[in-house]
Amino acid sequence: MPSALGGAAPIRIQLLESLDALAPLADAWHALLEEAIPGRGFFYRVPMLQAMAPVHAAANHPGGRRSPFFLLAWRGEKLVGGLPLVLERKPLTRVALRRLLFWAGDGSAVGAEVDVPLRGDEAERTEIVAALRQALTDGVAAGRFDVLDIENFREDSAALPLLRRTFGDGSWRTMPLTSHHVELAGGYPAYRASRSGSRIRELGRLRRKLEAAHRIEILETSALTDDDLRAVMRLHGARQALLSSRGERREAVFERHAGALASLLVAAGSIGATRHRLLLADGQLVAFLLGYVEGDTLLAWLTAVHQDFLDFGAGGVLFWEAVQREFALGAVARIEFGFGTTFVKQTMSTHGLRPWQLEWRPPGNRSGDLRLWAYRRLLTLRARIQRVRGAG
Repeated sequence: MPSALGGAAPIRIQLLESLDALAPLADAWHALLEEAIPGRGFFYRVPMLQAMAPVHAAANHPGGRRSPFFLLAWRGEKLVGGLPLVLERKPLTRVALRRLLFWAGDGSAVGAEVDVPLRGDEAERTEIVAALRQALTDGVAAGRFDVLDIENFREDSAALPLLRRTFGDGSWRTMPLTSHHVELAGGYPAYRASRSGSRIRELGRLRRKLEAAHRIEILETSALTDDDLRAVMRLHGARQALLSSRGERREAVFERHAGALASLLVAAGSIGATRHRLLLADGQLVAFLLGYVEGDTLLAWLTAVHQDFLDFGAGGVLFWEAVQREFALGAVARIEFGFGTTFVKQTMSTHGLRPWQLEWRPPGNRSGDLRLWAYRRLLTLRARIQRVRGAG
């Protein structure tokens, strides 16, 4: 049953299972994102969802069949909340497990930090979250999934405390990676004084070393040309291949997501919210930092460095240039560098946040619990087989 607060209209939950169904609601959806999670809803805009769809919600996804599974919360004719999810159905070889994942937050082409857009005061938002849970338990989504598995949920989300209370019977834990942020509101002198002097001097030394050996140029652009896009994709692919050779297994993931990543970059440029920085040495692209601006936030969401320029600290040079440039422009209040443990991100960031993960199973779904148990056993068995093969 829909819920109601005082004399207000009850909350109604709508389930959308295609992006085509969301497209006519784009204005209402975008208005909700801008009001409820300003600076955090970029990847949930309809053009970005459509660009991600070939990988993130595709019938041929290697992990199983995927499809959009959006829960929208309405009060009368007003959209007041939403859960942008993906339903993943594992093949029979993986015991036919059905998982609900958060769009863009599970290591897809984006791997972004995620948030839940909710309108209203705390009482209203609590009501919305309760209605969403009811929809998952015995409403429009009931019986459609075995486990809700949300990764990379923002630690500073206003919705997090409400979700933890409402889904308190789930398993909540912090994730191992730290998300690095830079607050610009205090001004450059205060920021510079808070940084490690030795590290900043090291970045200056690396830039002088790079300039002594090469003719460098840093380009700032709001859109990538076709040649720029090809150069970015080549460099990013080479970087993922290098990391894969070190045991991080990224190359296959990149190859699978390369088309969607290129589409994302084109879509982001088409809606005029991008801010990219390219570092050229002797006319060759050797590092890039691709980002978008939404509200007062710049998200630097994709970066790579040519392996021959790692000793020059090309990535650090570019990051430091970007931070100083944003202070000079004065257009944003924060930069989000995303997950990582690199020297550069640790040097630049003013603080780090640990994202949360939720695993929640709807009560009373014994067959789903059995499928999840069998799936975990299968993963454990496969990991043991891989270790044996590696030892051999």
